[in-house]
Amino acid sequence: MGQISMKISALPGSVLSENQQLTNKGIETMSHRIVYDLIAVRFPAEILRTHIDHHQFYADCFMAFELGGDNNLYIHRGTGEQRARSWDVLALGRDWEVMRQVVIYAASCEGGGMRLSGARHTQAETYIRRYRQAVADATTSGAIEAAGIGCAVTLKIATTDSPDWRAKDLAALRTFGRATEADGIVSVELSPLRDMAHAAALFAWHHLDERPVYNKMRVHGDGYERTPISKRLPAAAQRALAV
Repeated sequence: MGQISMKISALPGSVLSENQQLTNKGIETMSHRIVYDLIAVRFPAEILRTHIDHHQFYADCFMAFELGGDNNLYIHRGTGEQRARSWDVLALGRDWEVMRQVVIYAASCEGGGMRLSGARHTQAETYIRRYRQAVADATTSGAIEAAGIGCAVTLKIATTDSPDWRAKDLAALRTFGRATEADGIVSVELSPLRDMAHAAALFAWHHLDERPVYNKMRVHGDGYERTPISKRLPAAAQRALAV
């Protein structure tokens, strides 16, 4: 997926031990993204509204998590090699906002730039359908944390030449999380899975940071667990998915 594939194929540095390194297998096949797993998390509007009275909280909000990596990048693990993979947040917002971004990513499937794990080729419609089901079956923030997934957000917002509305939103955002400022850039750190107030602030004002969603967030979680994330959720959450 172009720049997206380059970013989300790379493992965060903290994941690699001193005995691990990435290996590029070259161009044996066209480089493309492999999607191994995905899941969505629902943040109920009624809870978000208790923290921030924001116009967009008329409907539930979602975060879309995806486990993926480049087919030509490998990591040394133990005595062998495996394709490098990592979890990322690829979209957030109301259901239609998430699906709008998914449709954009799905175009890569048509050109052979992305496929689901186990498939030689994935149609865009198949990728979209997987996400539509994931959003419909979205789990809770507590359940995904219990399954071993964490998420830290850093929003970086320029303070120079800001219109009044932007300065007002930034001032409100700074009251949440931990805010620091250097060289005309305000950085605000949020933990949306652990703190619903942080989640509300993220959904309300993440647009102030104009970078792609996946560049604002760092996801922590085992990308090599064989059991799908939906099967690692607490029992109560799994029962909810089965309804």
